[in-house]
Amino acid sequence: MKTKIDNRSVFHFFGQCMKPYRLHFLLIALAPLTTSVAWPLFNHAIKLLIDGLTDLNTFAWAKLYLPCGLVLATELVMLIVWRLGELMEWKALPPVKKAIFTRAYDYLQHHHYSFFQDRPTSMLTDKVAQLLQGFRALFGALNGGLIYGLLQIATNFAVPVGEGHFNCVK
Repeated sequence: MKTKIDNRSVFHFFGQCMKPYRLHFLLIALAPLTTSVAWPLFNHAIKLLIDGLTDLNTFAWAKLYLPCGLVLATELVMLIVWRLGELMEWKALPPVKKAIFTRAYDYLQHHHYSFFQDRPTSMLTDKVAQLLQGFRALFGALNGGLIYGLLQIATNFAVPVGEGHFNCVK
């Protein structure tokens, strides 16, 4: 099977390998999105809980239901979404890595013999390994760092959790 490799960019190459698993990667990206929205709500619910517990003049258990429910709901949602993202990562990454290796090997296999005379085999093997390391680094940066950081900044501007919003303790 001769693979036609589009030499536009490495990102396009990775995108072609990831294409059958778009839904998996969407669910993987959902975890940082959910966390970036849930953390401000979680922190504000903890603040409301502490405010409700320290207000001894008008202490009532009924005032603590909303903060406790918000803490439990955000923690539960974050836990479920992260576990779902990890499951999708577990299911999608091995076939994508296999596709990267297969496409790279197929690309190398169909070169003219003079291509291999000018280059040692270890250099070609190292280049294929670097391709996979690049995918791991790109995936780690996008999933763990870049997506989460950008969404957290955007959420801090978009979600109004200042004093007066969700305020049930007065």
